[in-house]
Amino acid sequence: MRVASRPSRFGVAAADFAATLDWIEQRAGALDLTGVAFHLDSIGTSEKAVALAGCLAALDACRARGLRPWSVDIGGGFGVNYLADGSQWERYTSALTEAMLGRRAPLTWNGHGYGLRAERGTIRGSLSVYPAYRPLAGAAYLDRLLRTDEPSHRRPLGALLLDSMYDLHVEPGRALLDQCGIVLATVLAVRDSGGEPAVLLDLNARDVSIEEHGVLMDPVVVHRGEPGETGPFGGYLFGNLCLEADLITRRKVFLPSRPRAGDLLAFVNTAGYLMDFSATRALRQPVGRKVAMYRDGGRWAWCLDERYWPVRTRTETA
Repeated sequence: MRVASRPSRFGVAAADFAATLDWIEQRAGALDLTGVAFHLDSIGTSEKAVALAGCLAALDACRARGLRPWSVDIGGGFGVNYLADGSQWERYTSALTEAMLGRRAPLTWNGHGYGLRAERGTIRGSLSVYPAYRPLAGAAYLDRLLRTDEPSHRRPLGALLLDSMYDLHVEPGRALLDQCGIVLATVLAVRDSGGEPAVLLDLNARDVSIEEHGVLMDPVVVHRGEPGETGPFGGYLFGNLCLEADLITRRKVFLPSRPRAGDLLAFVNTAGYLMDFSATRALRQPVGRKVAMYRDGGRWAWCLDERYWPVRTRTETA
């Protein structure tokens, strides 16, 4: 099998593996090789399976030299499924393609293509966003990977790990926080911008980082009082900075009713990554406070996130 690879700042190249083991053996008094790991910018189970099979082969090579590794770390990529219906994702990506070709009204600000581009009536490039519909995610993704057969042994990778008594380390990331987290933003104003409805919010793109992580989601409108104009509303979400590029998302969002100043927009399922890497005080703006919601005696309670601890003492609950 021919396997294509690309340069990475992580790990050791396969061609350098033997030399790395030589280096470790020369320092046996100071180093104890505990295991190997891989890091892939991919969510494909087939690629992960090849990488895990390579790790098992590397561990065999280590043991053949008398080293005693006992673990393998397969990283993350287990993901979150943001949509219940896969046809929603198919309809949107198809509509985006049609919009890029000029066959329907634009769906993005200034024709942004999320990696797609139109050339002579044909779409080129690839869609570089998070796959919002992932029916195989979380624990089910890990199960599929470990049930994949290793080609040379024709046995599941999970069975080979058990045979060798290796510890399996995983880094579930956002998969641990699926269906958790809400980002709330106050609507400052709704106006027209270049003939398109623009919703100005009291946050900026760094506060929520939807675009940075390629997650395409519509927020939920929380009206203060009765809705103004009922019926579907489509518009763009802008931040509070004096930058044309301060869009919360470059795509048009569709809401069940028109928001008004003072309303809230709630971005749901955002506990994993969506503001943790980017929100800073560099702009001299206060960073949104995080609060933890929890059940206490059958009722909902809350506290500042930094004061939350999942195990509560009798004194705290009395």
